[in-house]
Amino acid sequence: LLFIQGMILVLVSVACELSGPFIVNLLLNYLQDCEDSSDDEKDDLVNPTRFFGSDDDSDDGGSKCGVSWGLVYVALLSGTQLTNAVVRAHSMYWIKQVGISVRTCLMTVIFHKSLTIGPKARAEASAGKLIN
Repeated sequence: LLFIQGMILVLVSVACELSGPFIVNLLLNYLQDCEDSSDDEKDDLVNPTRFFGSDDDSDDGGSKCGVSWGLVYVALLSGTQLTNAVVRAHSMYWIKQVGISVRTCLMTVIFHKSLTIGPKARAEASAGKLIN
């Protein structure tokens, strides 16, 4: 059961890891669109509508360069990276627990096998044959 939970967490971690470049691409496209839209308005030295939007843009769905979308992309990127770190730590912990328990079981089986073999058979067989 721990192995399955660990593997599910590894899949979630991989999904978070792979989503990072896509979110960065969205953020870069957003910044490029804002820069392109500000190039159209070169006569303004400081244009507050570049980042905060304007009231007259509200009829077409809002400004493309509002701070809110940039913050959403940054928060999404930070959230996926934080989730990736937490999930990866937990998955490695669970998978290592499974590995330790499998190792313990194998050592127990080998120990019991070595106890049940008599001294004559132990002298004839090598250590590799005893383990197999």
